[in-house]
Amino acid sequence: MAPEIAFSQMKPLPPGSLILDPMVGSGTTVRVATELGHRALGFDLDPLAVLMSRVWTTPVSHEALTGSAAELVESAKALGKVELPWIDEDSRTTQFVNFWFADKQRRQLRRIAYLLNAMQGPLADALRIALSRVIITKKGGASLAWDTSHSRPHRVADDNDFDVYQGFARSAADLAKLFEKQPPKDGATILLGDARSLDATEDGLADAVITSPPYLNAISYLRGHRLSLVWLGHKAGESFRLNGSGATEEPVGSPAREVLERMLREMGETDRLPPSEQRMVKRYAADLQAMVRETVRVLKPGGKAIYVIGDSCLRGVQVSNSAALRIAALGAGLELDREYRREIPPNRRYLPPPTHPGGSPLEKRMRWEHVLVFDKP
Repeated sequence: MAPEIAFSQMKPLPPGSLILDPMVGSGTTVRVATELGHRALGFDLDPLAVLMSRVWTTPVSHEALTGSAAELVESAKALGKVELPWIDEDSRTTQFVNFWFADKQRRQLRRIAYLLNAMQGPLADALRIALSRVIITKKGGASLAWDTSHSRPHRVADDNDFDVYQGFARSAADLAKLFEKQPPKDGATILLGDARSLDATEDGLADAVITSPPYLNAISYLRGHRLSLVWLGHKAGESFRLNGSGATEEPVGSPAREVLERMLREMGETDRLPPSEQRMVKRYAADLQAMVRETVRVLKPGGKAIYVIGDSCLRGVQVSNSAALRIAALGAGLELDREYRREIPPNRRYLPPPTHPGGSPLEKRMRWEHVLVFDKP
């Protein structure tokens, strides 16, 4: 979500309001909330998104960050062979790191991961993000992949001369400069959680829900994030979808099922898609519906629900994710205050801008996004 959208929606709220983002991503909403003097609560299925958002909203001494990174590098260099059980005792994770990382980088990453695994607290989390930043890069990082930062990793080499120790120290220094220039503020709680079922969140808790649901065919960031997560204690085959394969199917003839069927009709000519992609559209719509129902449950009466979402194009078929979201919200009892469309700045798009007039459907699909603002009666 663009910071200016989050700022404009939160600015009118009374100080100390509780802002909930059930799909927190990199933490823009919760960061803006704390800067405006609000309280923030964020959830995400992606452990790295949770970690990033925590670091982005937790004060850390920039001097301590650079000093600790330097000390950790020296300690890592002095280590011999280390054991990382989540890698060494899992064949799939072992194969994963052997494919994506060359020998030199694996040795260096293992030692840093070993030391980080014994550390806890905000400073340790910031160091983990510093390490992640040398792995999740467009190119020229600790892995053998390019385009990891766009979550489209593909292996381009069999060897790598990147020095993880030097890169990690530089990354920590860059992060420290960012913290010095834009120091995070307290006031945010970030947890692993599923937007479709926020079981630990009580009814009527939030003054506003502000979030950006994924597009139907949006980039799966976990695809690239796994390259970092395997060095932060996670196995390569770990599932991050907390509540099974999706929302439960509503009974035929029920009001919720009728809303879902209306969502599917308004999404476009999806019957032109292959059966497998039609099933994907249906799952996506059901997940949107479940997410919106949770929004209504956790939102106070009189509260605001703000969604930022883009439409999609699958095999040349335009799919209106925004229409599905609007129908789901109205069907769940929210009232539409306003809706508008905004162009995504080229440098913030998920894909490069078109390279020729008109562009391909792939290039077009993420140029615009819809902002939908609802009230809970």
